[in-house]
Amino acid sequence: MNNDRRGLAKHSVVGMFWTALSMGALAVAELVALLILARLLSPNEFGLYSAA
Repeated sequence: MNNDRRGLAKHSVVGMFWTALSMGALAVAELVALLILARLLSPNEFGLYSAA
């Protein structure tokens, strides 16, 4: 029984790691997309995009 709990705890930690990693990657991707759009769009267009 104790071995089962240890396995569950390990799977939980690994799952949390992958979730945190994917959320961090998503945040970086969104930041890159925002920077690209800010560079390509005029200030008025970017303002409209940000308000939407």
